[in-house]
Amino acid sequence: MERQREAFGMIIGLRGKYGFKGLTLNDAFARIDVVSSSDENATISLNIYVSEESFKSGGEYLEQIYPLNFKKEFGDAVGDDRTQGYHYVGKLDQFSSWSEVSV
Repeated sequence: MERQREAFGMIIGLRGKYGFKGLTLNDAFARIDVVSSSDENATISLNIYVSEESFKSGGEYLEQIYPLNFKKEFGDAVGDDRTQGYHYVGKLDQFSSWSEVSV
């Protein structure tokens, strides 16, 4: 299943269904917190929040997934390391049905 894009612009997170400690969060929000990059590879930490609103109001993340490692792509159309990180996360089974949240 291909992820849906909500809007065009800079990706600020992903939104979708997430299982956490036996609960199903239907509108969870995932945000890349830290990006560490070398010449060919990048490592990210992904923070999971109850919702985008929870993140925006300063709520703490429920869970952090770290490290997530991926091989960087190069070229004008691939985006920066953070954007590539969101695309990488969106290909993982756990997040493949999530939508991109853009500004």
